[in-house]
Amino acid sequence: RATDADAEPTLGRPSPNPSAGPVTVPFRLAAPGPVRADVVDMLGRVVRVLLRDDLDAGAHLLSWDGHDGAGRRVAAGAYLLRLDADGSRSAVRVTRPR
Repeated sequence: RATDADAEPTLGRPSPNPSAGPVTVPFRLAAPGPVRADVVDMLGRVVRVLLRDDLDAGAHLLSWDGHDGAGRRVAAGAYLLRLDADGSRSAVRVTRPR
């Protein structure tokens, strides 16, 4: 029997992590609908918008090249790849080494 937890979007593990280069994160949507994905610093500021789109249910992939919205490389440290979909929010931590 399906539960509310089954309807929430799920984020996989960032790979590679830590990474000085591109990072990919698989995610799955239980239902189609609008999706928003951002890179957020540890102060909660949006560093870069990765995705704003309507997506089908199923498996998808996020990719981040380590740059901010202006195309500059971000500073070393921890960031969250945050996914908002179907009224739920999920996040995974990504570390950018020095």
